[in-house]
Amino acid sequence: MTSAREQAQALHERFQGQFAQISADGRLSQQGKVERMAPVYLEYRDALAKVSGDDAWRKQQRVKELTRTAFGVPSDPIQAMSYRDALSRAEGIDDPAVAKYKLASALETGDTLMAQAFAKVASDNGWSEPLRDYMAAVPSTGQALTQLGELQANLNDPQQRFMDVAHFSPSRPAELDRVSDPELQAIVAPDGPTAQEQAATDFSAWVQKSLSNPEPTEQVSA
Repeated sequence: MTSAREQAQALHERFQGQFAQISADGRLSQQGKVERMAPVYLEYRDALAKVSGDDAWRKQQRVKELTRTAFGVPSDPIQAMSYRDALSRAEGIDDPAVAKYKLASALETGDTLMAQAFAKVASDNGWSEPLRDYMAAVPSTGQALTQLGELQANLNDPQQRFMDVAHFSPSRPAELDRVSDPELQAIVAPDGPTAQEQAATDFSAWVQKSLSNPEPTEQVSA
């Protein structure tokens, strides 16, 4: 499967090639080049926003999937109720040493749901010691927790976010340097954007804002 960055790179190459052709067309005036590039640029911008948005959605779905694998509510209704009650009690702990002790006690007595609840709280708070104890005692959760921690670290890494902004932001040709997006939109649709075009513009703006200032995800420290 092609990665989001590979898709973005393909878009950059495709649209930059189109800009180069328009720029080299000696039959066009400067304004003519701007008018020819305007719809191309807006399509370029919106295509990158869609790739970025789809990638963000897939990553969030993966976070939810891994969280369910490691700490999901049991399917049995009675066990589900017991787990929610255990989680409610475990969430009152604010000391990793206490969580480590309580987790060890739950594991020793075979209270798997209570142990899972303490491990979930340790994960949410980034308490590595009790989480490692849980992974050692319940090896089946190790892979999910490791992958979850790596994914969350990636999502919360400022350098990674900066690189995402670079990968998913359109590169403006020189001819459009002094032309704003609303001005480009006015060139393409002098009577104003359609509802579909406005939705695409709003989505592109939302994606760029999310890339620059994303909501942090809870960190797993294994």
